[in-house]
Amino acid sequence: MDDDLDQERWRRLREEVRQEAAARQEQTEHWTCAALATPDLQRLAQLEQRLAQLSAAWAVHEKPLLSRVPLLGPALARLGARLAHFLLQNQVVFDAEAARLLQDLYQAQRLLSREQLERSDDLCSRLEERHLALEARLRDLEAEVARLRRPS
Repeated sequence: MDDDLDQERWRRLREEVRQEAAARQEQTEHWTCAALATPDLQRLAQLEQRLAQLSAAWAVHEKPLLSRVPLLGPALARLGARLAHFLLQNQVVFDAEAARLLQDLYQAQRLLSREQLERSDDLCSRLEERHLALEARLRDLEAEVARLRRPS
């Protein structure tokens, strides 16, 4: 009777371990799918497209100021043109630097994301190796228990 109870206990323990391993595997797959979800990839593609548009459009071009008011109009137009040229130069410098900074930040974020993904892949590989080693050890222990239970 005790022998049957021990076998039943071992069977239940083995089943619980297998169920826990299956649940962990399912959760890992869920996290991986969530990390690489399609909407995130779509947003990433949209961000790349917007950065490309920004990089192409950072240079602002000067438009001439015209006035049809006699005598005063040309003087105001020249003054406005000088002021606009000064402001435009500063704006172009700022826009170019902002576009470069955004591209650098984006590239840095991509590198960090890639490193995190590689680290998580490495961790998953090590966990899988450990899991396989534990399963092998469990099989060895089961065989040892079965050997010890055999009548001499």
